[in-house]
Amino acid sequence: SRLVVAVYVKSADPESFFAKHLAEKRAKAICNQLIRAGLEPRRVEGRAVVIDAPVLIDPDDRPGRYNQAIELIPADR
Repeated sequence: SRLVVAVYVKSADPESFFAKHLAEKRAKAICNQLIRAGLEPRRVEGRAVVIDAPVLIDPDDRPGRYNQAIELIPADR
């Protein structure tokens, strides 16, 4: 089975080069750690996602707290 590492970053401009670069760099770093931990490289894929809304809803209603998230998604079910 395969695993997708999705890295979400909030940016006012979804076409932002910096936000996309940050998300890609983070996804690659997480994939590399998983490979070092023993997963086969062909089974791990990183994806960068830039969105213009908060990634998660803050239960304490503090704006700006959840502007980044990481999700591990099984690709084969």
